[in-house]
Amino acid sequence: TVLHAHASGGCAPAEASMRALQQRAATLASDGDFNPQDSANTLWAFAKLGVPPDGALAAALALRLADGAAAAMKPFELSSTAWALAKLHTAGRLPDELATAEVVNALHEAAATSVAWMNAQASANTLWAFSRLEP
Repeated sequence: TVLHAHASGGCAPAEASMRALQQRAATLASDGDFNPQDSANTLWAFAKLGVPPDGALAAALALRLADGAAAAMKPFELSSTAWALAKLHTAGRLPDELATAEVVNALHEAAATSVAWMNAQASANTLWAFSRLEP
């Protein structure tokens, strides 16, 4: 995604571009056009940039995660998502829409079934994330 590319390069898009990207991502996520990797990459990008997703995008991502996207994630996607939420939380930037027991519990349940397939880095990131997030 464009956000992922910006985060990988360490620079946030211009404000108007960020608004447009968030609006488009919120629409895609709300319409069910975001797959688990899209959700993971988007949240990772926001955490890497230190910028919280806006309310509409946060709500759409929270709904996707709680309604099955977390359970469908590959181990690395799950680890990345948990890390992103914890990173935003520890910075005081996690939107309320994503700071819910439903989201955290969905991640916990998904991790319980995929932990056997996580590599060392994914396991460490997930453990760190869960030590920071509370359901």
